Amino acid sequence: MGYTQYLPLIERKLHTGSFVYRIVQHELRSGTELFNTRAGSKCVAIVGLSGRFPGAGSVEEFWKNLLNGQDFVKESRFNLEEFYDASHKKKNSTAARHGAFLNAPGMFDHRLFNMSPREAAQIDPLQRLFLTTAYEALESSGYHPDATLSTNRNRTNTYFGQCSDDWRDTLPGSDLGTDIYYIPGISRAFVPREGIGVVILKRLEDAVADNDNVLAVIRGAARTYSNTATSMTHPSSEAQERLYRQVLLQANMAPNDVSFIEMHGTGTQAGDFAEMSSVLNTFAINRSRDNPLVVGAVKANIGHGESTHDPRSFHVISISGKTQKAIFDNKKRLLSYLKNHPKTKLADLAYTTTARRMHQSLRECFTGQSTTEILQQIDASIKSQRSTPSTGTGNIAFVFTGQGSQYAGMGRDLYETHTEFRSLLEKYDSLATNQGLPSFLRLIRDNSLDITSQSPAVAQMALVAIEVAMVSLWDSWGIRPDVVIGHSLGEYAALCVAGVFSVSDMLYLVGTRAAMLEDKLTAGAYAMLVIRAGPKEVQQALVINGFNSCQIALQNSPNITVVSGLMADIDNFRAYLAQI
Repeated sequence: MGYTQYLPLIERKLHTGSFVYRIVQHELRSGTELFNTRAGSKCVAIVGLSGRFPGAGSVEEFWKNLLNGQDFVKESRFNLEEFYDASHKKKNSTAARHGAFLNAPGMFDHRLFNMSPREAAQIDPLQRLFLTTAYEALESSGYHPDATLSTNRNRTNTYFGQCSDDWRDTLPGSDLGTDIYYIPGISRAFVPREGIGVVILKRLEDAVADNDNVLAVIRGAARTYSNTATSMTHPSSEAQERLYRQVLLQANMAPNDVSFIEMHGTGTQAGDFAEMSSVLNTFAINRSRDNPLVVGAVKANIGHGESTHDPRSFHVISISGKTQKAIFDNKKRLLSYLKNHPKTKLADLAYTTTARRMHQSLRECFTGQSTTEILQQIDASIKSQRSTPSTGTGNIAFVFTGQGSQYAGMGRDLYETHTEFRSLLEKYDSLATNQGLPSFLRLIRDNSLDITSQSPAVAQMALVAIEVAMVSLWDSWGIRPDVVIGHSLGEYAALCVAGVFSVSDMLYLVGTRAAMLEDKLTAGAYAMLVIRAGPKEVQQALVINGFNSCQIALQNSPNITVVSGLMADIDNFRAYLAQI
């Protein structure tokens, strides 16, 4: 028999069976790359995947495009006139006018990843796409954190490769990669191809134990180096053949067991000749007519990427999302899937959407005895949501109050009775303390606390944290503002809700500002005075009477002005105003 990784087990069985045997050591056995100290079959299962490809927003759509023979290499979507130079003499130029591009690569659900719109806009598009496709791949795998030993958060690793950073380069190209490739009918030049792919890997034993949907099994992997090539960039067919034989030995397979090979396809005479020669010399020898070897390469369709090469019973289907719109979109996706896969088993659908999903705070459930019944319910729900008229009488505005409105125990009842609200405030408090700021939770939990004993930083952070937490809570109920406005300290909360900065940034700004005031000013030495008059009249009264320490702090309305200054001057100014 040939090389196998089960040699110790086979030897033990032969010995206990009193067989006469002789083990011949394989010449490549000493190669450390052939062995893995991990127990089990040493096979790796692919249990989930996702991706974005030119002309395809999913793996399923990509496969349909390949079956239809569609070509997505086209004129560049970028304005290349300033950089195009067929002679290559111009610095930072390109000789290509074609590429393979993603559809809407900038689409990103920032709320799903707890980002503000401004923060999301500043992130590399590649990182946004990776976050999205990684989440989709985990959903595809049915991943649920800490559900089993293999899905424990501490046992999960992420490996991500990127070949270029064209988003910040001066050469106009794609967001995700610029590569050299030759396609018939298009001159040889730089042809950008955008794409990203993510796979979820598990030990095969773990995947079987967790009842995962195993899409493929990786039985071997290796790499090699060449000392027979004519140059560093020239490929070696001998080295490639040696690599193929090495992987076949790992997998305990014969060359004729392989029926399809996805080629690298460099698009160069030297590269393609070397690759095809090595494949034919290894896999095409002594094959019968009923066991053909098929080779192919998808690069002709999408270009070359550097980095991305039972008894009837009721079942419950659950659809979740972080917002009402997210649930609506997820319902549409599931409806489309069920229409394209009408033979989907109801039990599989129920199991996947309930036990094998990372559920968000909002959910919508459907029950039925058949997949068709569930499909009809989802379709009706979508149509009902589209046709439901708005019950509002106009736009919704949220107004955020400023300091002075805080008190001990504010928000306490909601904090104690509503899990999501409590979780948000505890998260915000953690964000504050992680930045070296004081905790503000006690001011919310203890209504007997003396508010005057608390620092301005504690009181002010508690106020804006409650305001932002209330917005998140209302959002989960489908109530979202069209406009926001803040008064004084409430402006920070309004800016946060509007997406100008994150909750962490808001707490840092509010807490640090308050701490600076504590450090620079004397407690109890200053005061504020609300005056029923316009700012022009108030300013004249301040100047004429020499209240130099007093300044206009706020203009609450055309006829309400707030003045701040030393407490003694504020008292004298108030006495002066009372006389006129």
